Amino acid sequence: MTKDQILAEARALDPKQREELIDDLRQIHDDGQLAPEQRAELTRRLAAIDRGEATFVPGEQVMRELRERVRRREAEFERGAMSTSPVDEVVDRVRSRARK
Repeated sequence: MTKDQILAEARALDPKQREELIDDLRQIHDDGQLAPEQRAELTRRLAAIDRGEATFVPGEQVMRELRERVRRREAEFERGAMSTSPVDEVVDRVRSRARK
């Protein structure tokens, strides 16, 4: 069976069957980068979404809140309330995670 034939068959599935197929393909493709506790948390969150228990926040609101947090942190740095700038703090965190 060719890839195009497989895709045609997948498109003919009902939405629930397509979701199951996608989940199965993800498991096949899984390269093991998620730790068991991360996978458990992901499963828990996906189940909450499926049950309609998850609260979603629009991306625009998230970005607005993040910008406000950065502005407050920058103001704290300018007043001398912080010894490290917010940007340096983020860079340090990213470097720290990259070393793991």
